[in-house]
Amino acid sequence: MYVIVLLAVLLAACSRTLEPPAAGKSGTDDLIDLLSKTNAKIEQFQFSPDGRQIAYVSSQNGSADIWVMNSDGSNAHAITDAAPEAEAEPQWSPDGRSIAYVTHHCGTGCWADIFLARADGSMTPINLTYGRGGPEPQWTPDGKSIVFVKYYGDNGFSQIGILQADIPFGRPVITFPTGSPENEDDPRVSPDGKSLLFTAARSENPGGPRVSGIWVMPLSGGVARLLVAGADGGRWSPDGKRIVFASANTEWRNIGVADVATGATRMLTNDTNDNGNAQWSPAGTAIAYVANKDWNFFLKTVSPDGGQARQLTERRGVNAGFEGQNARGTFRWAPAGQSIAYTFMDHATASDLWLIPSDGGSPRQLTNHMPAALRPDRFIAPELVSYKSKGGVDIPAFLYKPKNPDPSGKAPLLLYSHSFGGGMYINGFYPFVQYFVSRGFVVLAPEVRGSTGLGRTFARANRGDWGGLDIDDTIAGIDYLDHLGLIDRNRVVMQGGSTGGYRTMQTAVRFPEALKAAVNLYGPTNVVSLHEFYQGTRRRGMMMESVGGDRGDPAKAPEHWRERSSTYNVDRIKTPILLLFADRDLGVPANQAEEYYRLAKAKGVPVEYVAYSNESHGWYTWRPATLKDALQRVSAHYDKYLKPKPGG
Repeated sequence: MYVIVLLAVLLAACSRTLEPPAAGKSGTDDLIDLLSKTNAKIEQFQFSPDGRQIAYVSSQNGSADIWVMNSDGSNAHAITDAAPEAEAEPQWSPDGRSIAYVTHHCGTGCWADIFLARADGSMTPINLTYGRGGPEPQWTPDGKSIVFVKYYGDNGFSQIGILQADIPFGRPVITFPTGSPENEDDPRVSPDGKSLLFTAARSENPGGPRVSGIWVMPLSGGVARLLVAGADGGRWSPDGKRIVFASANTEWRNIGVADVATGATRMLTNDTNDNGNAQWSPAGTAIAYVANKDWNFFLKTVSPDGGQARQLTERRGVNAGFEGQNARGTFRWAPAGQSIAYTFMDHATASDLWLIPSDGGSPRQLTNHMPAALRPDRFIAPELVSYKSKGGVDIPAFLYKPKNPDPSGKAPLLLYSHSFGGGMYINGFYPFVQYFVSRGFVVLAPEVRGSTGLGRTFARANRGDWGGLDIDDTIAGIDYLDHLGLIDRNRVVMQGGSTGGYRTMQTAVRFPEALKAAVNLYGPTNVVSLHEFYQGTRRRGMMMESVGGDRGDPAKAPEHWRERSSTYNVDRIKTPILLLFADRDLGVPANQAEEYYRLAKAKGVPVEYVAYSNESHGWYTWRPATLKDALQRVSAHYDKYLKPKPGG
């Protein structure tokens, strides 16, 4: 009894939500209010089957809802409102009458339910799954079923499920056609509705070697056949005879096509940059894809029979993005094939919808979620620089210099660490970055070892070394800017989300004097306990690859795993840390913050902790009001620890 009461008291102390900064203090200016409204942006959308309408996701009304507008951008209106719940991934039914979507967010890529709404908003949305749903809903061509991914399946892995698209009476009936104890993703139903394409690492025969790639099998169940090894992003051609894919195990990701019957492949691109997100034109005569060039993304087309690719978009920034590759955004062919709609963002523009002729021409903006007061000239464009790090390795980085720097020439520095183990910092819109540049900070966002965009070798350069060389690369950035005379190295702060939050914590562990303050947004603090939390899920393999590598799991290499966990090294930390987490996050659960908070408080290390209600992994998914609160807290945190000491 006493143990239970004590535990309850401890948890209550750990998970308390701090009062927001008082009005009139730093972090409450008009710019924060305006920047928070940019989270109403658009990153997901889909054309109706007849091409006359577009369904999309926007937080314009305060939380992520499903909206519908005419394809020329007119008559935009929300058809759902489940605030504070977020809704995402709208998918039109083949007859154009209904839209399936996901809700009840539970982490990165994790959604608990699939709902059904009428496209005209005439019906109260219906829950089809009651906790048994998941992301990536895809209608079968006959409109009778929905294929999706159950993120945490009954076997602990992500499983492909098939759901009847009817109002459920009693417990929803879901079938799992693959029956495999492996992670399965990205399901795509063939145009004739008979076959299922998906990505997995599995074996063709029981006990045989596991092969990662694109697999195909009958939708009704049966034996899965490996179609393309070392590839992902498979999409059916309109006639169902071929698929397009992106190579995944080559030095650079390139686009190819494969014959479904024979498995014969043909590469369409051979670039020394990453390509991805390939999609067939409705007629099957062209393939559009996205090219990553120095972390700017461009929309291109190529013939499925080969030949010279054509670049459609020219503006630097994120045209369409890489779905699933940490560059948010996408594109869709108009059903008639005459144009392509795509998302676009850059350093001065939040993500919105644009339309461009598929044979080239001038793009036209369809939506605008930027507040009118946020003119482009208010923002700073980054420059791409490079500096040497440990071992003589060149580290590219985006550098932002304030318009009105400190007269002494010694500005405070914000180190901004990108998310995702194989992620990257892109030339997109970052509210935190632009806010602090506007306040006179220099901002450096490095592509540390392990980042994508520089080839597979570089992306695997810190395999099994999370918190090692990537931290050396971060610290080398401070030395670089100090050598240039741009910063005051005694006024350095750091923040990042997810993996970026983890790097922030490990920088505070390994270099206790480097940071005056830091912010960890939903980043791991204890990879030992997180590895245990991931037991029986798809994420455990990711942890092993990132932290353990050839050393093995925590049981085989306990000292290594503890060395890479800030909760085991609180005694070394001097940096005041603000922890911003989300209560719906199953990717990095809030108990990671609670554990560090409890230990830091006990040892007298400055720490603050906030767990946002009804939010999940990723500030870019948060409600505008939540982003505003986070900006206020981060600003107040840095002001508190960067202000001059009395008499100093």
